[in-house]
Amino acid sequence: MTKQTRRRFTPEYKEQAVAQLGARVLNYDDWY
Repeated sequence: MTKQTRRRFTPEYKEQAVAQLGARVLNYDDWY
C-alpha cells in the first residue's frame, strides 16, 4: 500500500462515512 491509499483511511475519512450513514438513517426515520 502506498501513502496515498493510507490517506484515504484516515480518521477524517471515517468521520465522513459515519456522517453519510447517519444522514441516511435520519432520512429513513422521516419515512416512517
